[in-house]
Amino acid sequence: PYGTHAFEVLKLGKKDARGGKLLLNGYPYLEEEIEYACRNEMATNLTDMLTLRTRLAYLDSEAAAVIAPKVAELMGRSLQWNKKQKKQELTQALDTVGNFGGPVPKAH
Repeated sequence: PYGTHAFEVLKLGKKDARGGKLLLNGYPYLEEEIEYACRNEMATNLTDMLTLRTRLAYLDSEAAAVIAPKVAELMGRSLQWNKKQKKQELTQALDTVGNFGGPVPKAH
């Protein structure tokens, strides 16, 4: 989803993670995208990341809830959140994501 910035996103990853590190198998979201969004796109809260930026909450709220702690950890590192702020972000995001439906049925 980053087009001409894809290589910049991948440069943020570890040298041994070829092509980036997936946040969750079965979905195209990379850990490196989280850091990139925090550094370059003014992403500042977990709810925004799970809903509007990755749109995962719209596609599969259960998957969004599963990766929320990992995304909070990654965002916390990039944005220098303390434990209290990380917990608040996670609580708020899980509450919001819980209002979304489950996985979107796959077309047959």
